Amino acid sequence: MIANDPYGGLIRKGAIDMGFIHAFVASLSVIIVSELGDKTFFIAAIMAMRHSRGVVFAGAISALFIMTVMSGA
Repeated sequence: MIANDPYGGLIRKGAIDMGFIHAFVASLSVIIVSELGDKTFFIAAIMAMRHSRGVVFAGAISALFIMTVMSGA
């Protein structure tokens, strides 16, 4: 179904809705990923105060590697 665009062009009905949903999901994903990294840093710092720094470092690097591989797949 075609509707008139207020700017003079023709747009497909529903195309705007999907564009909005795509932009919303993309921005939400970026914010969640960036905030997850911040929390991970604080958790690793707190764990390093209580446990062996080497073990915490190895766990954090392993988790970073796994998340990088998963996001690339």
